[in-house]
Amino acid sequence: MKKINYAVLLQDQSEEDQINYSLRKLNSNVITYKSLEHLWKAMFTDTPNAIVVDIRLANSEKYTLKNHPLVKNNSIELILFFRESDGPILRT
Repeated sequence: MKKINYAVLLQDQSEEDQINYSLRKLNSNVITYKSLEHLWKAMFTDTPNAIVVDIRLANSEKYTLKNHPLVKNNSIELILFFRESDGPILRT
């Protein structure tokens, strides 16, 4: 069975740990990132099958994840992680 490669960018360490644990239990490869800039650049050289990104970190002054060429052409699945308190962000 081929392993799925995930890139993970989450704001909260405990949430990141839970997601990483769950994905690794499913025999997936997981690489975590601390900033959108690092993730953006790494996607060109170490392209994951999917990205789990905190809705709070999906945009920065310089980058918008949905505008990454590999996301725009559907080469990478984008999984948005959000909490109930993030409702206002989801509506914008």
